[in-house]
Amino acid sequence: MNTYLNLFHQYVSKNVPLNLRNDCLKHSEAVAGICLRLAKVRNLDSTTCYIIGLFHDIGLYQRNSHKLHAFYSSTIAESLLSDRTDISVIILAIRNHSKKENIHDDYSECLKDADLYAKYLEEPNVVYNAAETERINKVKEELK
Repeated sequence: MNTYLNLFHQYVSKNVPLNLRNDCLKHSEAVAGICLRLAKVRNLDSTTCYIIGLFHDIGLYQRNSHKLHAFYSSTIAESLLSDRTDISVIILAIRNHSKKENIHDDYSECLKDADLYAKYLEEPNVVYNAAETERINKVKEELK
């Protein structure tokens, strides 16, 4: 997994504005770590989940915009990770991660849950809607 972490760091250092790099690294690595833990509980491929977590918001930070960030993030991941046999799973999960109100495949759901849980850990005083609270509580139970 160090290979992917190094690739991610190299990309961030060259393509993410300096003022956003620390936030990008902190959030992305937190989500990747939670994805890794959830992968073990949910019997998913750990490396795939870790990669999905790392690259899920790279387009957001590179462009400094939430608009279409899941699409841009998946496109960047595809260009950097095209040699992986699970690239279609990675792309799909990253593209789906902003649609938290919908239920998708297991890898997309892992990323959605990890992303929301990481945000909850970063900002526990934010008020979340009922569906988000349900996701957060589900992850809390799984990671006990």
